[in-house]
Amino acid sequence: LYVDNLSLEFFDIGETPLDEAMRLARGGVRLEPNHQLSRITLARVHHLEGNLEAGRDEIEKALALHPDSLLYMDVIGYMLTLLGEWQRGEDLVRKAIRSNPYYRVFVRYAIWLNAFRLNDYETALAEAERLAGVAYFWDPLVRAATLGALGRRAEARAAVAELLAMKPDFPQRGRILIDRCVKVPELQRRVVEGLEAGGLVLDDDPCCDEAVDLVLAHGRHAGLQLRLAALRVGNQRRGGDNGQLYPGEIQAPDGPVRMAQQRQCRGREDQQSNEP
Repeated sequence: LYVDNLSLEFFDIGETPLDEAMRLARGGVRLEPNHQLSRITLARVHHLEGNLEAGRDEIEKALALHPDSLLYMDVIGYMLTLLGEWQRGEDLVRKAIRSNPYYRVFVRYAIWLNAFRLNDYETALAEAERLAGVAYFWDPLVRAATLGALGRRAEARAAVAELLAMKPDFPQRGRILIDRCVKVPELQRRVVEGLEAGGLVLDDDPCCDEAVDLVLAHGRHAGLQLRLAALRVGNQRRGGDNGQLYPGEIQAPDGPVRMAQQRQCRGREDQQSNEP
């Protein structure tokens, strides 16, 4: 639950801080060291925090426990891919798909990501289309990025509109959310460029990045630190004018428009803090 919410932001991430997710995952491994799900969960938390080596170590332990388990083969292959074992992870995902008609459909995102990494955008698009309705905003996100990379701008704009309908604050949160899944900077850049081809420009305001990092590190008790971070960075960028707006923009079919998601950075971090 903690990892899913940090990755997809179903509700206030201050309720599911990363340090608590790590504590719970480590506790699960301590209680059930020979259970694949315990190891997979800890690997997911390591991946989320960017510790790919530790994540690979845990997912390898999960695989070694039951290499042919149809129950978890698909998600282990998925995590191997996200952790940088590209072809080996995809091969395991494909083996799971062939072997288990009830595989978890979201694991096809691993196939999409590897194809996108290899500039095989036609294969990536085919996978994206198989993922319709799966994993919340990642469905229109991967379609928009892939269609943009293919130069199919009108279709990419339509996918961007779907993305914003699901996640209206994506112009502000997009880089952070992409980073929570895609850990290779070059791949992140190409995903962002694909979205830009569909007209979506992501905000890279460091004020909000710093605020979110504090939330993830300290959870609900970071309110004062968040306010100080926003004020400090805001003053550096705006000469003390904390009321200036930093908008997201989308290139609509009839021209560029300002998005309703415009916000003050100070107000943005207050929402993340959820403190009075």
